[in-house]
Amino acid sequence: MQRNQLLRGKGNYPRNSQASSGAWVSLYLQPFVSFLIILLLCSCAAPRPWTKREKAAAGFFVLGHTADAITTERMLDRGHYETNDILGKYPSDTEIAIYFPVTGLIGLGVAHWWPEAREWILWSGGTLGAGLAIHNEGLE
Repeated sequence: MQRNQLLRGKGNYPRNSQASSGAWVSLYLQPFVSFLIILLLCSCAAPRPWTKREKAAAGFFVLGHTADAITTERMLDRGHYETNDILGKYPSDTEIAIYFPVTGLIGLGVAHWWPEAREWILWSGGTLGAGLAIHNEGLE
């Protein structure tokens, strides 16, 4: 058995092409995500309202983060490996499906609660995600 299979219980090396079972995701992650969304959307929880520029920055952040998630999936399917220490070298579909929404919500949450740095966090996070997506798609 290969090292990846022994340590992580994965299928074919370098990556299992079939999605892992993610039943526990909806059981444990859904209430957490729902709570964060409600907290973000609740106007009473806002330190101050979002400006139009900040909303545009949030849209750019989500687009960049989503592009990074999609291209990471494609890159791994082409046989490349991930360099993110949190995800590991060969993450499963489920791990990717959990990691990107959670880190996206964390980024939006930090921006929400730190209004002085809100635009900077969102524009730089979106730029980072877009840059990583361009890098991922450039790998042959």
